Amino acid sequence: MVKIIEDEEFAEREKKRLEEEMQFCDEFETSKYTQLEINWDCNCKTWKSARNTAINMMVKPENTKLFFIAHSNDTVTGRPQLIENNKRKIVLVRKVEKNIKKDKGRDDTIIQYKFLGDLYDKRYDGREMELLALDFWMYRVITLGGKEYYILSAVKLPNEVCDFKGMSIELDDFAEMSRSMRIKSLTNVFLVKEVIPSVKIISKKDMVESTKEKDICEKDWLDFLAYHPLGNFNRFPKPVELLRSAFILAGKNQGYPLHLGVMGIAGTKKTMGHLDTLGYKFSEEPNICEGANSRIKGLIPSFKEVPTNIGFLAKCERIGLVDEIGKMVEFEMAKHQFQTNNTLGELNFLLEHKKRSVSSGNSPECQVQATAKFMFVTNPLGKKSDIYSHVGPIDPTTMSRILWWVQSEEEVKFVMSPEGIVENHAEKFATIPPYTCARVIEREEKCGISCNSIVSLAKVWGEKRDRSYFLSLFDSCYSFLCEIDDLRVHKIVNVITSLTKEPMKSSVWKPRALHHTKLVIDGLCKHRCLFKDYDSSFKANEEDYKLTEEILTLMAKTWDTDFNINSWKQHFN
Repeated sequence: MVKIIEDEEFAEREKKRLEEEMQFCDEFETSKYTQLEINWDCNCKTWKSARNTAINMMVKPENTKLFFIAHSNDTVTGRPQLIENNKRKIVLVRKVEKNIKKDKGRDDTIIQYKFLGDLYDKRYDGREMELLALDFWMYRVITLGGKEYYILSAVKLPNEVCDFKGMSIELDDFAEMSRSMRIKSLTNVFLVKEVIPSVKIISKKDMVESTKEKDICEKDWLDFLAYHPLGNFNRFPKPVELLRSAFILAGKNQGYPLHLGVMGIAGTKKTMGHLDTLGYKFSEEPNICEGANSRIKGLIPSFKEVPTNIGFLAKCERIGLVDEIGKMVEFEMAKHQFQTNNTLGELNFLLEHKKRSVSSGNSPECQVQATAKFMFVTNPLGKKSDIYSHVGPIDPTTMSRILWWVQSEEEVKFVMSPEGIVENHAEKFATIPPYTCARVIEREEKCGISCNSIVSLAKVWGEKRDRSYFLSLFDSCYSFLCEIDDLRVHKIVNVITSLTKEPMKSSVWKPRALHHTKLVIDGLCKHRCLFKDYDSSFKANEEDYKLTEEILTLMAKTWDTDFNINSWKQHFN
């Protein structure tokens, strides 16, 4: 008797629920909906209203089909990680029937519609009469706010940060997906209607007109790149700052960009001067990896969790900065009692931005492709006196994919001098009214920094906040190569090759010398066209070729730097 009473109460509750849900919906013809895809309905504003609209239509006596309705009022921003290399069939709607026994031998039939994420157990909910399932590509996205979403998309998504417009469903249980993919039951699902890439490309002409109109000169640009979040400027000798600018502005050659490695003795402001200042310019997370407390496995795909952790290098969108990568190498060497060689070889396909399938016996196969430029800074490995002795312990094929700059004694002397860190007076200038031209000139001469140029950049890029213009400039320069004479590239490569010594010559420099040289020319040409000549042709000229040869010649000479000489000590006293 108790069972019969409970079933009757359940039947009454279901009827009442359906009647209430139908009150939320407008009357639409079911013929406008299809079973072949998600039906995006602009009249629905929330997931609840979309769900109720679908139920209202499907319970009509004349309706003979199931369909799924969604709205497109939600937005999620992040970089999608493909979970599997094939589409998954996801059940969106189930039609279930349950017979409720009543007294006097009568049975009531209850029809229910179970939607994506609803709990379904045939022992209690009844038998499945019909279901609607569609195929989706499945992605994982972590937003800037740290919230996790599983993205369902009918088409493949680009490998970059995007704004996804569609419908978010906060689920209490995702049993259909978690059974097959071991995804946590408490999660958020997002159905994608529209994808808007975050990369905004500016035309060459518009870039030049913009920097010219805003009166941004070479000094302004180099000041901006040297600006540290603490409020000062970390300066390096001019060739180093120009190489850093070329690294930022260069595009891709042979499908991958210029990666930069900086090696020098401890305490010479590699982290503060390069990584902190550059990482501060990009509004993305993560972009700096601390190598002293990390392992090489953190840089590459790992299969200990589902979905696969694609690693730091692949997670970075525009730029990836790795501090103390030598500590990672030393840890591997110590673990194997210094018998291991060719460390870091696992990074090669990521440095070349190749799309590769990765998997293990414990996880589904997924595709991984890096998109960022990388800068690696490191102290010398223990007891290594020069960069030549690093070839072998570090895989030479990995070293060849990176352009290596060694801090010379002259550079260390500069960065450790008062010229190496310059106080920023821009904020002070901004609060002092320029009563007369003479006073402005007096302030500039006293501080050695142009008030107008720094304030100008603050207005353009928002020195501490809005970096949208800078990011658009970066993305636009990353998207093309300047017009470069390949014969001049070969001549420069031959000159630099004649200055190098083994094993750096054959193992590191020559395999990718053309790639690195062309991209240095490309970056320096963009530097000149944007901030000096305001030239929208972006065609390399004699100045670019000559400057490239001078910088790379200096680079080759820095490779002879001895890390053990006693003269280093005087710069730290």
